[in-house]
Parts: sequence; C-alpha cells; structure tokens
Amino acid sequence: MANTEIFLRNIFGTTRPNIRPLVLALNITNDLLFEQHISMSDIKATKHIYPDVARLLHKKPETVYKSVIRLAHRCWDALVIWFFLIWDAL
Repeated sequence: MANTEIFLRNIFGTTRPNIRPLVLALNITNDLLFEQHISMSDIKATKHIYPDVARLLHKKPETVYKSVIRLAHRCWDALVIWFFLIWDAL
C-alpha cells in the first residue's frame, strides 16, 4: 500500500481528501490482475473491488464507489494539468 499511496500523493500533492479508498482499490485491482491472473475483461468493479474496499474501510460499497470515482476524476485532472505544464515548457 505504501508504494501506491506515495504514487498518488505525488500526483495529488498535498490533498485534503482521504485517498485510502482509491489506494485500496488500486491494490486490489493489482492483486486481481497480476497475482491471481484474472483478465481485465473479467474483473467487475462492483463485484470484485468495491465490496472488498468497503469491507476494509468499514463503509458501504456505494460510499466507496462515489469516493473512488471522485478521486479518480481528481487524479485525471491533476495529470492533465501536469501534462500541459510540461508540454508548454517544451
């Protein structure tokens, strides 16, 4: 979990929201893909990822879903901004 959290903190910088749901979702996805060798097309987030994250965080799967989606959008926005800053510098 430490490497994933460090990676996301580098993308977000200092951020106020709790990034643990996204960190756990990424770690579970990593486990399913690379350790259990389940293909990406067979993984269903609502069945395989969100319930496990919800159980680990003692929250409802719907709450985890909303949190992960919100954080993923913020991550995407941060990466797009970072990309355009680098692109303009070239």
